[in-house]
Amino acid sequence: MASKKELPNSLWAKWILEAADKAADKNPQASKTYSRASRSIKNYSVKLNHPNDALALNGVGPKVVKIITEKLKQWCTQQNAEFPHQVVFFLFSIKPLGEENKSQKKSASVKIGKSIATKKRSIEAQPSGSDFKKVKRWKPNRRDAAWGILVAMRSLYGIESASRYICKDTIIKCAEKYCDYSYSAPHGNSTNRTQWHSGKLLRHRLISLHEAQRPRKYFLTDTGFKLSTSLATEESIPNLESASQDFMQRVQADAPSPFKAALDDRFNTETNQPTVQPSPCGNLVPSIVDNVQPKVWKAGSYTIELILDNREVSSATDRDGLFKHCRSTLQKSQGGQCKAHQRALAVGDALWIAVHKETGKEVVLDSIVERKRIDDLCSSITDSRFHEQKARLKNSGLKDCIYLIESSQSRANSEKFEQQKIRTSKAELMVLNNCHLHITNHWKQSAEYLAMRTGVLQEIHQNMDLALIPDDYIERSTYLPLLSALRKRHPNEYWVVSYEVFDSLNDKSANLTVKDIWARMIYRINGMSVEKVSEFVTRWPTPRLFWMSSITKKIIKMPQVLQPRRT
Repeated sequence: MASKKELPNSLWAKWILEAADKAADKNPQASKTYSRASRSIKNYSVKLNHPNDALALNGVGPKVVKIITEKLKQWCTQQNAEFPHQVVFFLFSIKPLGEENKSQKKSASVKIGKSIATKKRSIEAQPSGSDFKKVKRWKPNRRDAAWGILVAMRSLYGIESASRYICKDTIIKCAEKYCDYSYSAPHGNSTNRTQWHSGKLLRHRLISLHEAQRPRKYFLTDTGFKLSTSLATEESIPNLESASQDFMQRVQADAPSPFKAALDDRFNTETNQPTVQPSPCGNLVPSIVDNVQPKVWKAGSYTIELILDNREVSSATDRDGLFKHCRSTLQKSQGGQCKAHQRALAVGDALWIAVHKETGKEVVLDSIVERKRIDDLCSSITDSRFHEQKARLKNSGLKDCIYLIESSQSRANSEKFEQQKIRTSKAELMVLNNCHLHITNHWKQSAEYLAMRTGVLQEIHQNMDLALIPDDYIERSTYLPLLSALRKRHPNEYWVVSYEVFDSLNDKSANLTVKDIWARMIYRINGMSVEKVSEFVTRWPTPRLFWMSSITKKIIKMPQVLQPRRT
């Protein structure tokens, strides 16, 4: 091994070793790090000129460089020497002294051709404009999935009545003629990945973004609009220039939203009395109903399938027993004509869908089941989940809501108070909530009931057409009024929505409004009941309205009221 006199960086290694000795008592881990850095610097065979040059060595970081810099400044002051300047040079792969035969260990030098300057952890001055490298603008390949999506959205933007936001089904329907692949059938070896997933690439490139609403809709950014225009020109889509001007004028107009205008009026009011105004959504429904042109599924063109929530279990030890028994019962009774599947349902524990035989598109039928064991029913009544679940079933828009209750020999059944709550809840379901109630004694009977119900729906729909509401007309704010108006105007039609839209509309977390969150906050205050909270949020729907009213009328006089609910 070479002597110490031959080691060019022994002084720096000595300084780091001293720092390791000082940190040994207070921070043993830092001491080990410093010792490792000291060995790396000591064994390096090339003279290091500037402390930042040591960053290229294994185990050396900014903290070690800082220590070397401070020590080197002190040494230069004592020796009346100038602090060295950093020189950019290239390090070649040279093995540390004494470790020529240890090829498995990491080399202390960087790869050939990499500059130490690139390892320096500081902000360099920006280069001049002439030094910037031109980045080639991304463009999709002709007639691939991304090409079809962009051209379709650009062509839809050319329609005079088109909205800025476009739903997935409309884009797919238009994009199929500009693409050589299918957006609905699985692609390659994947069983569920389709060409629609190219939309994720578009969103990553800031070309096509979806609005955070339910159901999700998509629009083009300025960059995407320019790129899609060039692609549409290659596809010889007519009237692009005039359509571009008309559409951009509509987009850039930034007309105030009727919701925002109504909210501003409430902010400017000087009274804390609730202002009763006609809903903006209600005013839009009649015009939407006039324009709805449903897609009709003829009887016999679809099949009926049962969807069971994958979180529904028969017992803690048998999680798939309910689904397996239901599927086997269907196989025996229907001979394989009706199928059962498991999915994570947004609302309810079981529902039925119709699947088109040609396209495979799924729509939700007007029946949904909420399954409850008797002990779960008691606990849901106690913690108010019972009322929340009923409200979510009502907001789903499905007419036939079924409560499937499983009786069991539990402790709750033996208590008179619990029995009274159960009887009250059952009566409330049938009388007030207009729900069907079915009671079973075991989970196997529940599975048999679901199979029987599937067969009944299969017989009913043998001679029934379905009227599918296009996704473009569906918004969470107008969904229930629109569905009610369509059923009232066309009572002989069986109105349905696609499964994807239904799942998106009823997602528990995605549809929370400010009013909902505000109500939950108020409910946590001690002494606030459900009725009081309902009246409170009717008068003050948002925290801002409540705060402004409190400032104007000085209604907050008792701080002791705002105490958290004792749990």
